Amino acid sequence: EETCPGISHLPITRIINSHTVDMQPRGELQFLLGHRFGQLNSGFTNLYGLDEASMRLGLEYGLARRWAIGAGRSTLLKTWDGYSKLKLLTQTEDRSVPLSIVLVNGVHVRQLPYAFTDLDVESSHYLSYSHQVLLAHKLDTRFSFQLMPTLVHRNLVSAEEGANDLWALGAGGRWKLTKRFALTTEYYYIFF
Repeated sequence: EETCPGISHLPITRIINSHTVDMQPRGELQFLLGHRFGQLNSGFTNLYGLDEASMRLGLEYGLARRWAIGAGRSTLLKTWDGYSKLKLLTQTEDRSVPLSIVLVNGVHVRQLPYAFTDLDVESSHYLSYSHQVLLAHKLDTRFSFQLMPTLVHRNLVSAEEGANDLWALGAGGRWKLTKRFALTTEYYYIFF
């Protein structure tokens, strides 16, 4: 059953790690378990990225047809997160509305102490914020793609990390090859 009138882009609320424009159905709670692995080129010593894996446990709840919220905990920097996901526009089958648009806003609380500073670190320094506009289009019954302009603001960063604001553009897609097999991909280009 569709959560909103229109067409389903991806049959899930996440591509790989990123949100999709599809929403959690109203009144339903979903448990999410995600793994993010390290670099493939890290070699055999790190088992080609498996030793650097991080994990996130989360919950996502559909408050309304076009509004979902979620929270979770990641092993990366021992971070807690919460987010709100609001669907503004839904692509229609007749293409009178050619794409779906969703806003995702999140807050993240790092628990791992900072090792790079002798400053008197305040609780607000452990906060970061993320903002995304998800733009998706389903080309046909087999292919969907999504663009994800993203801004992440970190309240405290090291000199090596640079600016507090990080801009990125994500792209993801799904190509259904058979009834039971699809190729799914996701990539972010970081500008600053």
